[in-house]
Amino acid sequence: MMKAVQSSLNIDASNAAQRKGNSKALDAAGSQSSGRIEHAQKSTESSTSVALKGRSIMLSRLFATDDPNAKPDMLSGNGMGTDLFKNRHLFLTADDRSMLSDMYAYADSQGADLNYVDSVAYDLADYRRKDNGRIVANANNGNRFDSEGHQKTFSFIEADAATAERIKNSDALNSTRFDLGFLEFHLDPGYDFNHTTDFDFLEAMVTKFSDSDQAQTTGLPSKFQTHTSNGANAYEVHYSEEVVLEPYTVDHASGDAAQQGLDKTQSIVDEIRAGMQDGRLLKAQFWLGLLR
Repeated sequence: MMKAVQSSLNIDASNAAQRKGNSKALDAAGSQSSGRIEHAQKSTESSTSVALKGRSIMLSRLFATDDPNAKPDMLSGNGMGTDLFKNRHLFLTADDRSMLSDMYAYADSQGADLNYVDSVAYDLADYRRKDNGRIVANANNGNRFDSEGHQKTFSFIEADAATAERIKNSDALNSTRFDLGFLEFHLDPGYDFNHTTDFDFLEAMVTKFSDSDQAQTTGLPSKFQTHTSNGANAYEVHYSEEVVLEPYTVDHASGDAAQQGLDKTQSIVDEIRAGMQDGRLLKAQFWLGLLR
């Protein structure tokens, strides 16, 4: 009988110890779970704070407003007519503004000069204002000339040309938040040789805002802490050796310079009309230049 009682006491003690151990384990698990939830909440709050700061910077720098709740108008299509003198940034889409907000926040956190982001915003807005580049003729299509009739073509400087090729062949291009139409336009010297964006900075942003392996592991180089206008005028102009388009000259010896001038004006007007009808805008612009 005593043995049975003792055995029962041992079992009760064992069960009590097990319950105590389970209780500690549950407390520990609960503590860990609570810690993870708290960490997630703090992380979410931090991300929200960064996003709000980025949007505030974007609104301030692009739309000159300190109202964090401001919703500037959104324009679209060809902005080179009646909307020409409006803020070009109004043509940025909702996705553009969201990406630029994140870009400002990231650049700010990295200590970069925000003028680098301003330049990206300027060129992207200009692309949108030109109906996503649709109204721009390629400057390398053979219809640009100097005053003597030599054909002009354009290229990026060597360093920019190399960076443009890296971007176009980058793995990040498959998942970047940048509009691929903009990148194709912007990285073609025939369309956007006189850009303002620093191509090295653009390359870093294309990678950062993508799903590539480098997106989360690569920070901004310290050179971006001080702004330099590497984008502006970073192109070269090339001229053909031969005269492709004979320049117009008035034959004063004929004694009828006035009539020749009228004939010239009419022929130029006809050429402008033809150019505008079939899309040869650059050639039309050339003739307009001769009229001035």
